[in-house]
Amino acid sequence: MNFVDKLKPLLQSKGVTAKQFLSDLGLNRNSMSDWRKHSNFPPSGTLKRISEYFGVTTDYFFAEEKSPTTFGERVKQARLVKGLTQSQLAKRAGYAGATSIASLETQGRCNAAAEKIVNLCKALGTDPNTLLEWEKTKKTFKVKVRCKNQTQSHSERFCAMQ
Repeated sequence: MNFVDKLKPLLQSKGVTAKQFLSDLGLNRNSMSDWRKHSNFPPSGTLKRISEYFGVTTDYFFAEEKSPTTFGERVKQARLVKGLTQSQLAKRAGYAGATSIASLETQGRCNAAAEKIVNLCKALGTDPNTLLEWEKTKKTFKVKVRCKNQTQSHSERFCAMQ
């Protein structure tokens, strides 16, 4: 995965366009295409500014990309991309504390109740089907919501919450 590929989820998470990002940092508008074409990194000073802009360490850009295989790994990856500590995520998602999130991140599979998953996904800005990777098996995460006494897929409910 090249530098620009690692930038994309950060841009999405922060809700800015590449053009806005480059403008905010005072970078040349061709910088991203140069980084992509030449598969290189920006100079160290620029890389530090980029890391600070997104609230990640410079190590984020150099780490070998391993696709998360468990629910816990996907939670951790989403949390890190969002720039949250375990304590911050616990507070936003209504969990007891950082140890609850640490426990989730070390689990191989998801044992959380449906409403806990909904709150976790809302705090992470993701859909449960993505976090649980059920789209690969064509399953759909459903929760009963008190909205016209219907059952909606979480995707429908999640969109309505945003």
